[in-house]
Amino acid sequence: MHRSTQKRGSIWCAFRSSPLTTAARPKTMIEMRILGLLRPAQSRERRWHSPSSLRSIRLLRLLIFALLATGLDASAEEVRIVRDLPYRLANEPNDYAKSRCKLDLYLPASGTEFPCVVWFHGGGLESGGKDSERQWGSSLAKAGIAMAAVDYRLSPKVQYPVYIQDAAAAVAWVHTHIAQYGGEPRSVFVSGHSAGGYLAAMVAIDKRWLTAAGIDTDLLAGTLPVSGQMITHSTVRKERGIPRSTEIVDEAAPLTHVRPGAPPMLLITGDHDLAERSDENRRMHEALAKTGCDTSRFREFKDRDHGSIKDRMLNQDDPARIAFVAFIMQHRMR
Repeated sequence: MHRSTQKRGSIWCAFRSSPLTTAARPKTMIEMRILGLLRPAQSRERRWHSPSSLRSIRLLRLLIFALLATGLDASAEEVRIVRDLPYRLANEPNDYAKSRCKLDLYLPASGTEFPCVVWFHGGGLESGGKDSERQWGSSLAKAGIAMAAVDYRLSPKVQYPVYIQDAAAAVAWVHTHIAQYGGEPRSVFVSGHSAGGYLAAMVAIDKRWLTAAGIDTDLLAGTLPVSGQMITHSTVRKERGIPRSTEIVDEAAPLTHVRPGAPPMLLITGDHDLAERSDENRRMHEALAKTGCDTSRFREFKDRDHGSIKDRMLNQDDPARIAFVAFIMQHRMR
């Protein structure tokens, strides 16, 4: 085999084994030549190797690589993102509220009347933020489900029930405005991980908070707490000077407010979750069932701890994700 042919073949083999996806690989001779995968004809060597030509080639290579890396081909899935929408315009009492009471919308690229999940981040009511939910929001939007990632005020700068009031205000804002972005107001769900799951459950089950925010709790399509506390949250206990290890169930606990006619609820935990977390959620499901609520479901997934139960939901074939999406599609307004 001729030496130049051998070299060309080895370059092509190396390219085929590279991590570029099939969709991202160059599909034309022009793209391949720009990337340097094919050499120009020998008669043009001198012209291609002039300083100005080399600079142009380098720029074109960078452009092609940028396009390939961002997946800008015909099959690319896109997500519409609207960031930092304030949801407490009427009553932002201070600069901290103005900085924290914002949400990001992750919207399907096309279609209308899609469901929307109002999602609250975890962090023990003391830390965390909506920026950590970018992958999750984009993942749901690509599945045809909008997501509102919410920032809320945190302890110790505020104390119970301020973060629940913020959560309710965010849900009310989404219910009022999601139609402007193509969503269906009757298909608004609330969800979150850990402390976010606690907030989702409190907003959905205790009518006080959404009523104060100006909407009826019964307008919710459902709630999906992921590893959320169903007893009084440990940070609420801490604020009251009660040891975190002391379990209490009072007005700050979702379990206290179990009622007939509650919105459909899917309670998700992992079998290696935090101590007593699965037990709390199982108790919540059983309490709802005793009221005659037949739309409550409890699912404990194997080989999942407190973090991985949520992290693995980014995978399309994850059983917790499949259950999450199926629940939304089952209870959305059609």
